[in-house]
Amino acid sequence: MEKIAIVDETFDPFRCESYNLSVQISMVGYKICVIDTVRDCVILLITSPFDVALSASDDWGNAVNNLFAQNEVLSHKYKNVFFTFESPIFTIAPTELFVPEKSKMLLDLVHHLPDLFEVRYNHVKELNATVIYALPTSLASNWFIKQPKTKFIGYSTPLVTLSALAKLSKDEPINYTYFSEQCFINVIAKNKELLYCNSFTLYDINDTAYHLLNSCKLLGFDPNKMDIAINGSYNQMEALESFLAQYFKKVSSNSVLDAHNFAYAIAKYKNIHWNLFNLTLCE
Repeated sequence: MEKIAIVDETFDPFRCESYNLSVQISMVGYKICVIDTVRDCVILLITSPFDVALSASDDWGNAVNNLFAQNEVLSHKYKNVFFTFESPIFTIAPTELFVPEKSKMLLDLVHHLPDLFEVRYNHVKELNATVIYALPTSLASNWFIKQPKTKFIGYSTPLVTLSALAKLSKDEPINYTYFSEQCFINVIAKNKELLYCNSFTLYDINDTAYHLLNSCKLLGFDPNKMDIAINGSYNQMEALESFLAQYFKKVSSNSVLDAHNFAYAIAKYKNIHWNLFNLTLCE
């Protein structure tokens, strides 16, 4: 994970109650951004690896304390606080059939739930869908003590929400994919309707391309007649785009939906950290 610290000159620590704070944590590091809600502009971006990578079974209390000690910006009071944990552990259910008490049972059907993880969920009203996900209990509880106004967001929820918000040509399906250090999330949508969503462990280009092509074919779509939009961080992104261009109608690394404006120095990161910047889609 690249170490970045960009604070726009317009950031004012005394105006934080008019700002939104978004935070994304993974096993290997963290990402922070601040959005000025008056100008709808991202004015701060901080990313950093942990000194030592954590595991699912670790107590995250010390990590949270160190995070606040190293980043004073986290201690301010904000208009809204959005928090996500980077993980492929999620599933989706129709909201009208969803029963909160059965969240863990539904998640256990498709994923092994690590010990000391808790199950949460987000409703995506635009799709009448509910994203069920998990994160370490010690991470959620220790973070909530520091920032009690926090709204917890499933890692896949922004990409799922995107399928209902992006303006696309009628009757043309599109493949959205977001990459992180450990996995990638694949969503297929058509006419603002979510048709498919899954997560895959990240290995190599051939394996990644296989899953992206196979997801289209499972739904009866011809990749040669589909666009694919790729965001996130992958060390072979250019090679992957070239490879996929042989099979998809159009391969784009540009964001299909920019929910915000960006300070000049931050704008070049809008695709790499798309998920962090778009946690606010899930308000």
